[in-house]
Amino acid sequence: MEGYLFVAIVRDLSHLEELLASVMETGVSGVTIFNTRGISKATFHRTVSEFSIAGVMSSLFTSEKPETSVLMVLVESRDMVDELSRRVESIANGMDKPGSGIHFAVPVTHLRGLQE
Repeated sequence: MEGYLFVAIVRDLSHLEELLASVMETGVSGVTIFNTRGISKATFHRTVSEFSIAGVMSSLFTSEKPETSVLMVLVESRDMVDELSRRVESIANGMDKPGSGIHFAVPVTHLRGLQE
């Protein structure tokens, strides 16, 4: 079986519960969620030039920046990817502003074990 891995990286966690409920309403079999913290290219280069790579790594763990959530969903059809995309953008008020988050899908081959 083939399908898609839909990934949404969400910065505004105030809508996370609503987003999860909406995603589950589509009939997906489940959602994997990771709480993450990242560093932007601009922050990385500024920190490296001012300090060291150890400083960059340290800033990941001591940063005041809010965490983000990564949602991953395996789906079987492009239609479902489109539906998830619409729901994420609607609840997250679009993803066209810098720092708001991103979402994408990648094709998956040899998909096994996806339950309905």
